[in-house]
Amino acid sequence: MSLLQIQGVQDYERIVHEYPNVVVEFFATWCPHCQAMQPDVEQAAEQFEQVVIAQADVDQNEELCDAFNVQGTPTFIFVKDGKPVLDTVGQISYEDLVDFIQKGESK
Repeated sequence: MSLLQIQGVQDYERIVHEYPNVVVEFFATWCPHCQAMQPDVEQAAEQFEQVVIAQADVDQNEELCDAFNVQGTPTFIFVKDGKPVLDTVGQISYEDLVDFIQKGESK
């Protein structure tokens, strides 16, 4: 569907209430795993019509990271109808990202 950028807790709240299926990616610009995954994240954002991927830079969203207890980057959290239902931490393949999104949609 699309790739959005989260700029704080209020932005996160708006996005998860506006869209029923959101994958939140907590990333860091300095993280080599996040950089390596960026093309896959962009491709997944285009592939899934009913899912929004929203990226939150950990250095600019400390309050949100604390709320989700983010311990590493990248961290992916599937938020369905405003509630976190699935998460994974670390670099994953495109196929695993697609599988993660499909599992989240079916929850």
